Amino acid sequence: MPEEGKKSGAFAQIAIAVVIAMCVGGTSPWWFKEIFPPKPDPVQPAHNDAGLVDTQNISQQDRSDLAKRQKQLEEELANLKREQQQNPQSRRQNKNQPNIGGTWTGEGSTYVITQSGNSLTLEEYTQPLGKTAAGTGRINGSDINFSIFWTAAGVTGTLHLSLSDGGDEMTGTFTDTYGNQASQTFSR
Repeated sequence: MPEEGKKSGAFAQIAIAVVIAMCVGGTSPWWFKEIFPPKPDPVQPAHNDAGLVDTQNISQQDRSDLAKRQKQLEEELANLKREQQQNPQSRRQNKNQPNIGGTWTGEGSTYVITQSGNSLTLEEYTQPLGKTAAGTGRINGSDINFSIFWTAAGVTGTLHLSLSDGGDEMTGTFTDTYGNQASQTFSR
């Protein structure tokens, strides 16, 4: 039995030494992270009413990363616009269908909407960042729905808008994939 006591005493001494080293040293040993990897925090981008994404959050991102994503977006949008023009069914437009194509503004951002029949593309520009969001959508009377497939903050979502009777304002809500919502108002 004395041999057994020595074994447990040696283990206890090692365990106590490790705990003291972790507490006193202020950091865990190098192997601690290997055994217990840190859990990543889920990123839930913040939104505000100044556009489809929080521009303060975007301005803190690496400019080269933003430029790379914007270049990919430009290519994808060019393909969508080509497809939109080549698809004859999307050019069919009800005579009562409003034309919302053109430039709109909303709380610090500019929105360019391209319309071909009922089919729409949307591009958001925020100074000094450049293009900060894009999507495709459809219009049915005064109801406008966009699928936002790219934002500079890396989120996607849906944008539901209603066109005013005068046709000079659209109001609605952007909802990202996390369920965050932000009110939107566009005018021309």
